[in-house]
Amino acid sequence: MRHRHDFHQLIVCGSGRGVHHVDFEPIEMRPRRVLHVHPGQVHEYQFDPDFDAHVVAFRAGLARATMPGQEWFPGSDVTVMWDLSTDDFVTIRDAVRAIRREQSRFDGSAASVMLIEGLLAVLVARLHQHAGDATTPSALPEAYVRYCAFVEAHFRERPSVASCARELGYSTRTLDRACHTAVGRSAKAVLDERIANDITRLLARTSVPIGHVGAAFGFTDPSSFSKFVTRHLGSPPSAIRARGAGLW
Repeated sequence: MRHRHDFHQLIVCGSGRGVHHVDFEPIEMRPRRVLHVHPGQVHEYQFDPDFDAHVVAFRAGLARATMPGQEWFPGSDVTVMWDLSTDDFVTIRDAVRAIRREQSRFDGSAASVMLIEGLLAVLVARLHQHAGDATTPSALPEAYVRYCAFVEAHFRERPSVASCARELGYSTRTLDRACHTAVGRSAKAVLDERIANDITRLLARTSVPIGHVGAAFGFTDPSSFSKFVTRHLGSPPSAIRARGAGLW
């Protein structure tokens, strides 16, 4: 069964093997591998019966669970998968077990909340530390990273590049230059690609009427929605939905 959650998941594989599809990409799951699935991503589990893993779930926007300067968005260079050595895996496994122990005696108090969030912060920091990227700044231009983060928060509104530039304090030329440097595309192309990416997720993940999917992105005219999808995804919405059924 496919899922599309609004919270983070850290999947810490202990034993067994399987395949986890994330946004239509198959990812092999094997012992000592950790995978971070972000809010909004479409994913599906396909594991062998002997597969064993811990899943740590936490809400979006939890500051203690993100590394400064390591904000993730589709196409970012932030690490989302780690293959750990035996020693490092033991450290991560113990951090997960500590969270589980405190969760079992969670009483809703401010101290309990602080304790759980603190243990989660330790887990996330150790993952990045073991991968060697705990303090490594993004190699992408700052304007591109800020632009993508803004788009990630507002893409359902289909903002214009000009309005994004105003909110971020950049010129549209600066955003175009940053996007070309990072990915070789214009700021408008980056914005449209992010919108098209989520439309693909919805068409492939749900059976919501196609017109409702378009309305969720502010398309009041079905023909305009169909033209947008065809232009950016190569096929009309009905074909994208049919194709999605065979991608998993």
